[in-house]
Amino acid sequence: MATPFLCNQVAERWQHSFSRLNRDKEGISGLLEFSQAWLMAKDWLRPRGKSELAQKAAFETRYAPP
Repeated sequence: MATPFLCNQVAERWQHSFSRLNRDKEGISGLLEFSQAWLMAKDWLRPRGKSELAQKAAFETRYAPP
């Protein structure tokens, strides 16, 4: 079994990592913003065939801010 010192150290590191990912925001709002940004970037950067190049304009308008 792990010692109490090791358990505390692991808990602190998890909390620090979560805080960095969440950008010190309340709740999980930072994680949600990061997830949305990641999905947009992933959709934009995925490999496409030549036939899909015409769909680029549709992508740009779909994610454009209102």
